Amino acid sequence: VQTFLAGIKVATSSAGVGALSGTYLDDNIRGIVSYTNGKSPGLFYLVANDQGTFGIATDGMGKNPKRLWSSALRDWRFTHVANDLIILWQKASEGVVGSAYTLSLKTGESQLLIGNKNGLTVLGHPTEDALIYSTSQNGKTTLYARVSGIDRELPVVTFAEKCVWGLGVPLRVYCAVPRALPPVQLPDMWYRGEISFNDRWFVIDPTKAAADALLTSTEEGGATFDVIDPTSDDKHIFFTDAQSGTLWMLTI
Repeated sequence: VQTFLAGIKVATSSAGVGALSGTYLDDNIRGIVSYTNGKSPGLFYLVANDQGTFGIATDGMGKNPKRLWSSALRDWRFTHVANDLIILWQKASEGVVGSAYTLSLKTGESQLLIGNKNGLTVLGHPTEDALIYSTSQNGKTTLYARVSGIDRELPVVTFAEKCVWGLGVPLRVYCAVPRALPPVQLPDMWYRGEISFNDRWFVIDPTKAAADALLTSTEEGGATFDVIDPTSDDKHIFFTDAQSGTLWMLTI
């Protein structure tokens, strides 16, 4: 799979035609984010090939690539939690012990964040010293919050990737929680499309490990969805239903 990064040069007159110019990035990019490198824009992305996975930083136009990080393993995920900080973790599997690491985009320094957890998925807060993570082992999934270095088990059962942080403080996180989570190999069977969920939205206070339903059964109106890729502008939650591929918006 190829990725092309381009800019559009605007025409100088109403009768002119704009020009598209850019550059091809590495093949087989697994994810890409933009950030500010000092006063200049920059890009960070993961590339996987037969030799493993590599974290690459470039300038804002995809030029001057620099390898910041590498692993012999191929299945890695990441999230951009601050302007110059990335969290990386191995693709979750109930039968595989996984770990998560922070990566500084300034120095390239990597540090262990969470170690030796089966079925590990992670969601870092974009501005605060907080994250949530989920583990799955022996048919049991558990969701945790870590705030200022203190871990708490949360009272709902879901995967961290079904959640999205609210902005700022007080800390709150919105999670889509399956109404039923059978004791099977998770999240593996979900990833393979062998099982799907009917989710409800909850708002969670991670400092108190307290959760409340965001909508009543009447407000839900019988809608069913299996949430993936949630984002939020703190007024709405945007997400995709994994089964239909349709985009949804929920007003908070």
